[in-house]
Amino acid sequence: MKKSSNFKWVIMAMVTLSTVPISYNSFQVSALPIEFMQELGIDSVQFTSILTASMLPGVIFAIIGGILADKIGPKTTCTIALVISLVGSLGRLVASNYIFYFICMVMLGFAGTFLSMCAAKLFAQWFLPHEMGIPMGVVLSSGALGTAIAQSTTATLFSGNLHGAYIFGSAWILVMLILWIIIVKENKDQMITSDTSLFTGLKKAVKSRNIWIIGLCAAVSMGYQMIFNSNYIAGMQTTKMIDATIAGLYGTIFTAGGFLGNIIVPMILKKIGVNRPTILIFGLVGAVLSYIAWAYLDGSAMAIVLAIGGLLVFGIMPPLIGYPPLLDEIGPEYAGSAGGLVTTLQMVGAYFLPSSILAPLATANGMMDYDRLFLYGAICAALFGILALILPELGTKALLNRSKEK
Repeated sequence: MKKSSNFKWVIMAMVTLSTVPISYNSFQVSALPIEFMQELGIDSVQFTSILTASMLPGVIFAIIGGILADKIGPKTTCTIALVISLVGSLGRLVASNYIFYFICMVMLGFAGTFLSMCAAKLFAQWFLPHEMGIPMGVVLSSGALGTAIAQSTTATLFSGNLHGAYIFGSAWILVMLILWIIIVKENKDQMITSDTSLFTGLKKAVKSRNIWIIGLCAAVSMGYQMIFNSNYIAGMQTTKMIDATIAGLYGTIFTAGGFLGNIIVPMILKKIGVNRPTILIFGLVGAVLSYIAWAYLDGSAMAIVLAIGGLLVFGIMPPLIGYPPLLDEIGPEYAGSAGGLVTTLQMVGAYFLPSSILAPLATANGMMDYDRLFLYGAICAALFGILALILPELGTKALLNRSKEK
């Protein structure tokens, strides 16, 4: 049976700290929108597409990255992705038009996608099966941390000097790339790469009902997150006539709740030991609280209830993202391909579920009905918990029992 190693915490720290600067660089311009649009000569629609461009690798290349991780290992795969992201980040220094800058942002997103996708396969080499939820939660929270740093410090530190911000951000990625190459290592006793056909892992992932369910859970979770993250501030300003500064504070509180949830909820699940019913309860309660906060509460009560709702719903995602290497039909050998398929479904949910399905359903006569929009977002959170019931039980108790039987 695999023994735990203290080096696992080094691996968790490296994956987390390598993800933060990717998110930081991706959202630097969101802190200086006017200066950026004027410098590049673009409108607000193009600005929005640039902000989301770093997510495109998750839709287009996640499966390819997963196959690579199974063939050459997660360390090498993520090293390649970090190099691509560094080139994209540096490319912004000479990007003078929308298309060039958009391509740079797509390149920048490679490392974030591949680090998230390869995390479960890499962690499976160092963490015991019942320990997987906590490191996955920390990694998932790192994206929000990078975004928060970018939005809270860029304007203050660089005073409109976008090129200075790009240089600092690129240097941060370069430092993490060097540290990644030097420090991160595979566990030779647990390192499993595929020696079969290039697409064997993908075939196994596609045939796995559990992988599709995990992917659907990830998709509806992103539907919930994007609906509340992207629209809560606008909804408060237009429907509740809340000042922009105060509305922004509520948005920050929601993000903070989700950040803490990614870390705290996996610890709670590990302590309880049973995942499926707990995820169902947390998903349903989180959905109800999120909608109640919007529809029926104001002031500090709204802030507290919204934060708790976000904490619960965000927090049930990490354990499921860490499931692929624990599934009998996938295992560590094909966890990369499975993670790639899950990431693809997750990003499809992030892109198309809010904008192509939920927002149009909540729009009447050209006007957004925010009550309906946030209701649909809450339903996505509830669906997450319900879908998770179909998965096998992979909580701490079940995994410990399984390890004793081997």
